[in-house]
Amino acid sequence: MFTDILINTFLMAGLPFLLNIYLRNKNRKPEDRIERPKTKIDKIASLALIIGIIYEIISFIYFKPPSIFKTLNIPSTAPNWLFQNHYREYLVDKYGQEFASFDPDNIRPNQLTDNLEEIREFAHLFNQLKDLDNRATYLKYGEVAYTQCTWCESDGDYLLFTLSRSSLKYIYILALLGAVTSTTRKNIWRFWSVVLVVSVALIEIFMYLTPQEGNILKTSLFETIKNNRHGLFIGIMALVWLFDRSDEKTEEEITQEAINRLVAMVNRLQAIELCNVSTLTENTLRKIYMDYYEKKEVEKSVIFSSPEYNDVRLQVIAKYNLEKMIEESNQMSEDMLNSYRKLTNKEIPQKNNNNNSSGGNNNNKKEETATTAGTNAA
Repeated sequence: MFTDILINTFLMAGLPFLLNIYLRNKNRKPEDRIERPKTKIDKIASLALIIGIIYEIISFIYFKPPSIFKTLNIPSTAPNWLFQNHYREYLVDKYGQEFASFDPDNIRPNQLTDNLEEIREFAHLFNQLKDLDNRATYLKYGEVAYTQCTWCESDGDYLLFTLSRSSLKYIYILALLGAVTSTTRKNIWRFWSVVLVVSVALIEIFMYLTPQEGNILKTSLFETIKNNRHGLFIGIMALVWLFDRSDEKTEEEITQEAINRLVAMVNRLQAIELCNVSTLTENTLRKIYMDYYEKKEVEKSVIFSSPEYNDVRLQVIAKYNLEKMIEESNQMSEDMLNSYRKLTNKEIPQKNNNNNSSGGNNNNKKEETATTAGTNAA
């Protein structure tokens, strides 16, 4: 019954998530994927999940809930005579022969020991569990709830006490998953991890409220729920750890990176133009600058006048639809500018065209040619 409930819950919670992944990746080609490098925060998140999984595994294996039946090495359905015999053998083996007929309400002088209070609590628990109704409550809610809840009188009281203690486990797992899924790679799990954890909590409450079938003394419901909780928490953390956003960047991040590169190019071009202006204002540097670009112009004119070069150049250009490429380039630039405005509410920095300082001092056409050549080379 529990397995059916568990399968149905995971199907209802996981089907929309899996469908969303399928639709998102249905028509996506491998070459369209852009790798997202793992950051330090991503590595810390993965490490936290691994530590959480290891903690749950260790708790599942080594920290079993206390049980008098496991202590006495008898089944929970054992008759009272077998229960009595193993109880006496346990007291004698652990505390000595003088406790063979220990009565917690009538202590003999030779039974005084530092462990007397512990022995007395154990004996009281043994006497109470001879009653099958008490034994059923003990198996359903666990030893801690049965022995430590001083105000519990009904099943509702024991349930409230048990759930209040279990809630600490859910607070811890929700805090861990909330911190981990705050990263970009794991944020697809932010909603679904909460859905899965809440589903586990609802299943736990449902199991407590549903009457048990068959022999209720055969198994401990409290231990079964605890083991299931550990297993489901391990499964949820493993899913979050294994699956993320497929190392893919969002469209906003891609656009922002392209905008950042475009802004850097504009700023670099402005810096080059300022460098040219500062060069042309000094006589010696201006002469070297002009001579250099005159030489470059001569070399280019020789190359461009070569028939072989022009033939090859025309053949290469003929392979491309230049008009379409220019149109697509303009459209791409416009899209990037629009995206930049939407993301930042700012305008792209404009080029600084105040290059008049170099031309105002000297109207020599030679200088203008050199300046134009320098800009083109940059």
